[in-house]
Amino acid sequence: MGVDVPKRRRGTAVAGALVALALVASTFYAGHVVTRLRAAGQAVTVKGFAEREVRSDVGVFGVRVVVRAASLGEGYDQLAKARERVVAHLREAGIPDDAIATAALSTQARYRRTDRGYQTNDIEDYELHQRIAVESADVDLVDRVSKGVTALVREGFEVSSESPRYYYTSLDALKIELLGEASRDARVRAERMAEESGAALGPLAHARQGVFQITPVHSTEVSSGGMYDTGSIRKMVRAVVTAGFSLQ
Repeated sequence: MGVDVPKRRRGTAVAGALVALALVASTFYAGHVVTRLRAAGQAVTVKGFAEREVRSDVGVFGVRVVVRAASLGEGYDQLAKARERVVAHLREAGIPDDAIATAALSTQARYRRTDRGYQTNDIEDYELHQRIAVESADVDLVDRVSKGVTALVREGFEVSSESPRYYYTSLDALKIELLGEASRDARVRAERMAEESGAALGPLAHARQGVFQITPVHSTEVSSGGMYDTGSIRKMVRAVVTAGFSLQ
């Protein structure tokens, strides 16, 4: 019995030493984690936003004219007549001559097919088509005229009108303005976050420009690669900047 007591005491002492060592190690690890978290918290990253509604100042659309004839000569005559009628219609609608441009015409021979659908070497007729383009700063006029050109179908002409596209020509300058506004917005957000955490906001550490979203007004659609809506006269241009600030 006299021999067992010291053994138990030694075992208890060893166990206690191990527990103490574990506590010291865990305390050291916890302190190390806290130190790392504090180091990681010495910066704040926020996103700043800016947007502006703009009105397009250029509108464009095209009118395609198609004719078919048994010979190229006949086709040229028919196409010239159709083209003159389309241009006259545009003038009557208020489009000035300097806003109208005519592209080169294209021709295509169409070959006769057999009853089984096989193409032969015999030319059945010729198809000629030509595009007449309109570009004007009067976007409301472009919107109205582009919708009325197909009325010429009632006169026997085969015409089709492209959907108009609208552009804002001062977009590059606006983008620079919006980037400045978005950067200032990012700083305001960062200052608010710093105040809430009891820290002072330091200098800018890094910044990254996001993509621009140019959408119809009231649209919530976005794209990771950015958007550029050309189908609306009124547009909303949105910019985003991601900025990182140090904390003091």
